[in-house]
Amino acid sequence: MGNYAAYLWDHRSHELKDAKRFTRGHHYVGLCTDATGMDDLTKRATPVSDTLLLSHEGGQFVRASTLVLQDCSVVEPPFSAGGGIAYGTVGFVCPSPGRLSRWIHASEPLLKAGLAWYLPNYRTVTDGTQRRSEAYERANNRHFDYLVRDRRLIDASGAHPIKGRLVRPILEIDLPFIDGNDLRGFSDITIGEFDSYRKFREYLRQSFLAIDDGLNAVQSEQALQKVASEIRGHIYEMRGQMKTVARRRAVTVTGASLGVVSASLAAVYGPALEEVIKVLGPSGKIWGAVEANSTNNPRKLREDSWYYVWALHQHAHHL
Repeated sequence: MGNYAAYLWDHRSHELKDAKRFTRGHHYVGLCTDATGMDDLTKRATPVSDTLLLSHEGGQFVRASTLVLQDCSVVEPPFSAGGGIAYGTVGFVCPSPGRLSRWIHASEPLLKAGLAWYLPNYRTVTDGTQRRSEAYERANNRHFDYLVRDRRLIDASGAHPIKGRLVRPILEIDLPFIDGNDLRGFSDITIGEFDSYRKFREYLRQSFLAIDDGLNAVQSEQALQKVASEIRGHIYEMRGQMKTVARRRAVTVTGASLGVVSASLAAVYGPALEEVIKVLGPSGKIWGAVEANSTNNPRKLREDSWYYVWALHQHAHHL
């Protein structure tokens, strides 16, 4: 965790923050929280954002590394007094270092894919005194759209209204297939089923933006319940399709060995095997097994926009 913070301080924090500041899209979301529920916040916000930026408001000081602070543009006096070099310990504050460390490990697939990242709330200590870099903090504040407290959003920097119409409902809607997953499982499935995830993300965005923002609290809740009901319906539909495919494969393929041999023949001989089948006619049992193995393959369903949701649902029920 300390190495992560030191790496961002040395190399990436300005680059990543600039990427958010200059982006023209409405789907790069920055959230700052005073709570320890980073896992839930990540699982909730990822399905509506292209990139999720997270940070903490406060907490205990965590030492990152001892640095020579030569970049006077990111610190204020007394650290850069007179334009000279100041020596100090760089760290950051967060409510629970242990939980943050586990979050970094569990969300590693999302971090590597650029879907999420964590910006430490840096502090610098010199001569035993912990000081906040106001210049650095002002720069940070521009990159956070909302403060999150008890799943309530507080506008932090005049975020575009579209972001609020996406983030607020995703924090309120009932999504047990997301809440029931651990963060590592969620991260692995999101990256592993990325195409299906992107399709589901577009569905959520369209659904939330279709909700009239002039509705009262009761009407908004009813609209969210309707979206949640539609999602449950698609999960049941996908589950039924997966069961149907499993039954068809069990009936049409007379045995595992036949299926393997048939698939191997088709892969090796290709068109030559098709010519043989033409001679055998439609009763050729080998070709029937090959065709069944292809058309009833669950992998084809992974292209469906609801496979991602179904995969999360399955994983949540097997934990």
